[in-house]
Amino acid sequence: MKRLFLVLVSMASVVSAIAQDVIVKRDGEEIQCKILEVSTNKVKYKQWKNQNGPTFVEKKTDVLMLKYENGQKEVISFSTPVGETQVEAPVVAETPVDSVALGDTMPISNDFLEYARKEKSGLLKWGRSISEEQAHAVLGKDWTDFTRAHKSERVGRAMIITGGALIVGGGLWTAQYIWASKDYDDKKSAYENHVAEANAKYAEKVNDLYATYNAADAKRIEAEGILNNANYAVENATDIFNSANSKFEDVKKLYVEGSEPYQNAKKEFDAAQTSLTNAQASLENAQTGLNDAEKEADAAYNAYKSFDSVDNRDNNFNTLFYNSSFKSDMDKAKDYKKTTLYPMIGCYASGAALLVWGIIKEKRAHKKVNEIVNRYNVDPTEIPAETPVETSWKPEFDMEARGNGLALVMKF
Repeated sequence: MKRLFLVLVSMASVVSAIAQDVIVKRDGEEIQCKILEVSTNKVKYKQWKNQNGPTFVEKKTDVLMLKYENGQKEVISFSTPVGETQVEAPVVAETPVDSVALGDTMPISNDFLEYARKEKSGLLKWGRSISEEQAHAVLGKDWTDFTRAHKSERVGRAMIITGGALIVGGGLWTAQYIWASKDYDDKKSAYENHVAEANAKYAEKVNDLYATYNAADAKRIEAEGILNNANYAVENATDIFNSANSKFEDVKKLYVEGSEPYQNAKKEFDAAQTSLTNAQASLENAQTGLNDAEKEADAAYNAYKSFDSVDNRDNNFNTLFYNSSFKSDMDKAKDYKKTTLYPMIGCYASGAALLVWGIIKEKRAHKKVNEIVNRYNVDPTEIPAETPVETSWKPEFDMEARGNGLALVMKF
């Protein structure tokens, strides 16, 4: 709503600026007003912003042109007297005037030239286009400097437009750079998260292998304890067997085979022999168990060390847990970010240089062409008469009679 209000105000101001009369004086001043009366020697008007205020009067000799609110123009010429007219009466429509004929019938100082950058010749005479040949005829010796400045001004304007376009292009590249930077940050964050997750999985795998090795080593230690106990049992059974065997041998010498002492000694011998056999079997089983536990522990240790060794760590990490696409995506995003940075800087730098250079070039050229044009818009009546150049004083000498002779006299 605020924008709409501003647009309406702007349109109203434009319409207001157009729908008014303008008095163009010969010194270049423009008066925005409401023209009331145009007589032979004067122009009566009221100020546009104070139409209820006092009536002002301008001499016709000071007025170059009258521009009415309906778009018509009236050029004030000394050679053509203008009768008194009222503005309220219909104004005679402006008729086409041949610029060459107009330039031929009026002094150059009254040509009222206007600089127009878009015109090929660079000039308007009485608000109308003229050809380069006509402009050359009007400007004469100043034509070369004028055309050079005119072309320079157009080049400066083109440089300003080009510089502005480059700066706009830099803005587009800036938007692309911001998007590329965000994309790179996202890809980098995804890559770092992936690496952290892969490291965690690798560490978990190493810890599992180490735990497996510790469990196998614990079984080996347990098997060593069983083997030691079996050895002790074999030694104890061997002592008992040896004692029972010695006692049985003594009984066999004293008693017959079927006697009670003989039978008791034989039972004791048989029991000792059975215990020894069982102890020896347990010892063999314990030895076998220890051998198996040692093999299992060695295998678990080798698996742990080979997986986490210096030589195989990177290979196992990359093969099992690492996904290279995350890094490749990050590298591509980083490269694209660089490709948007350099054009952005180039557009801004070259655009700013062209813009500043173009503004300076245009202003200098514009000042130059206006200086040339303004020289041809000066009223001859306002040009001061040339002051006579004082000649250097030279003494004069003469001969005069003085007394009885002549004397040389200097005259002042």
